[in-house]
Amino acid sequence: MSREHKLNKSFSRRVGKSLSKLQGDLLANSLPKYLLDPASASLRGMNTIYIAEIGIGMGDHFVARAALDPEALHIGFEPYLNGVANSLRLAEDMEVKNILLWPDDMDLVFDKLPDNLFDEIYVLFPDPWPKLRHQKRRIINSTRLRLFAQKLKPRGRLHFASDIDHYFNSAQREMQACGYFEEVIASEQPPLGYIKTRYNLKAEDEGRTSRFLCARRSDLVLSC
Repeated sequence: MSREHKLNKSFSRRVGKSLSKLQGDLLANSLPKYLLDPASASLRGMNTIYIAEIGIGMGDHFVARAALDPEALHIGFEPYLNGVANSLRLAEDMEVKNILLWPDDMDLVFDKLPDNLFDEIYVLFPDPWPKLRHQKRRIINSTRLRLFAQKLKPRGRLHFASDIDHYFNSAQREMQACGYFEEVIASEQPPLGYIKTRYNLKAEDEGRTSRFLCARRSDLVLSC
């Protein structure tokens, strides 16, 4: 059994459509070179810049940001293997080396990463789970905000984007109320260095406005 099958117990449910031979080869041969090991995530030294992206989709923003910011280590989390494979293809095409990937649910590994690790965390256009009974599945909730704050460096930034108004407003309220962030700024202007994702472009084509939140972690020392 290949390594990605072992990592992802629900492999068959994590594929949006059948993987091509190229995608399969990338997962089998290239992914091990970029696979996140939480035990060694901080080995590059105290001065390293760490940036996380939760749900990298097809990797458009994730890989392009890594190419523009070669001094930083970019760590991407994505459960859908089609997106992981496409990210690997983009990384090879653009000769990007400063990435690590976790090809599964972030909740399996994120709490195992060192505290105060990340300079920035991006959560771009996550599933809004619009039905009331499903909203507990949203990635922005009080439990994950505490986890994100623990893993951010003091004054590190959490970036969130959505084109769904009720989800954006809910995320803003959660960030303002949780007490882990000194300021939460809402804007229609994306953060510096942002590259539009495929979903962002689709939302624009369909007439939806994308908005962005930037929350800065307080200087408080957080512990479990």
